[in-house]
This record gives sequence, structure tokens and C-alpha cells, in this order.
Amino acid sequence: MAAHSKLCVRIGTDCSGTDAPLVALRLTRFVVSGHLRMVHVWSCDCDKEAQKYIFRNEKPLHFFENVVTRQHSQLPRVDCYIAGFPCQPFSQAGLRQGFLDDRCVVYGAIVKTLRDARPRSFILENVAALIHHDEGRSLQRVLDDCEAAGCHVAWRVYTALAFGLPQLRSRVYFMGIRVDEGFMPKLPRPPSLAPPPLSSFLEDVKRAKECDPMSEEDGWAGQEAPYMPEEASQARR
Repeated sequence: MAAHSKLCVRIGTDCSGTDAPLVALRLTRFVVSGHLRMVHVWSCDCDKEAQKYIFRNEKPLHFFENVVTRQHSQLPRVDCYIAGFPCQPFSQAGLRQGFLDDRCVVYGAIVKTLRDARPRSFILENVAALIHHDEGRSLQRVLDDCEAAGCHVAWRVYTALAFGLPQLRSRVYFMGIRVDEGFMPKLPRPPSLAPPPLSSFLEDVKRAKECDPMSEEDGWAGQEAPYMPEEASQARR
């Protein structure tokens, strides 16, 4: 496909960290084949080390240090907005104060971004424990807030193990599309890839196996992913 006919997707990220979603998108066949061009419109992170990484590797057109205090209505329009709001208020490893936690002011800013900046689509991420927090009321609040911002929304829980990574790391993802775009979001079922041995990811273990013939041949072969409810695939109208 000629360069002038490439599809262009404008992307903005909040709580950007290392902007890992952009790294993943660059590996998709659409970008690799040259059929899709990404424009990194903005990033936002208050962590100084994250800022150094972003400036060195991503170079967005705009950068914001504070997702809460910026003017959301003045944000550049993007096709896809990606953000992961603080997980500590919902994590089983924390106090689980939910939306009463002071850190959830960031969640409020993300909802304002959906409402005022009006991205055409979005992806939000948090720990899987959110779906059962406060007897499901926290999940319901996220769905209601996305709909109030003018979006259809679907959600699903994914675990890294299902994608062939030796890690039990489950996360809930919300995908939304603006109502006026005219179609519903649909999150795909995760693949069922066999996890590779953990040793294949660890250089120290590789070297140890070369030196120690008594070590296990394949290393840790993974663990079955926890059951996740099928209703996670339901889309909200």
C-alpha cells in the first residue's frame, strides 16, 4: 500500500509509565506491514523516571505531568485513548478502599477525559479484583461512568499466562467506542497458548542449567490459569 494511503491512528495515553501499549501496537501486523501509521499525540505521568523513559523512547507530540489538573476539554482529539487507573484501591494486596481511596482522583480525571476530550475509542485497565470489589458495585460504577461519557463499553479479564507468558497476572480490560461511531466494542477471547518454561526467560537460569546437568530439563512449565467468568465478554449498550 502506498504511503499516502496508510490509515493513521492518533493515540493518547495517561498513567503512561513505559507506554507499553504503544510498544505492543508497533508489533501488530497492521503496523509491521505498513498498512497502519501511529501518531503518538500525548502521554501523561507524574513519575520522573517514567518521564525520562518517555522522552527518550516515545517522544509524544504533547506531554502532561498531572492528569488531574490539566484542561481535559483542550486535549487534542485522538482515535484511541489508553489508560490504567490506580490499582491499589482494588487490589487484594491493599486496603481495598475502592473509590474512597484518595488515589481514585486519577480515575475521576480519566472519566473527565472520556467526557470532555471525546476520544473515538478507549482501553482502560486495572486489576481483576476490581470486578468483585464491593460486591460488584465498583465494576458497575466503571460501566456506568463510561456510558455516561457517551460510550458503549465491553469488558473482559485476561491473564498473561493465556498469552504464553510464565506469569499469573490477571487484569480486567474495558474497551469503549463512542456511541456516535455506530458500532459496539467486542473484546476477543484470549488464546490458549502453552506457557514456555520460566527458565527460558531468565538468563541466570539458562547459564545455571548449562553448568549443572542435574537441573530440570525444562524448568517450570507454568500453572493453569484461574477460572474467569464468561460474562466478562458482555458488551454494554
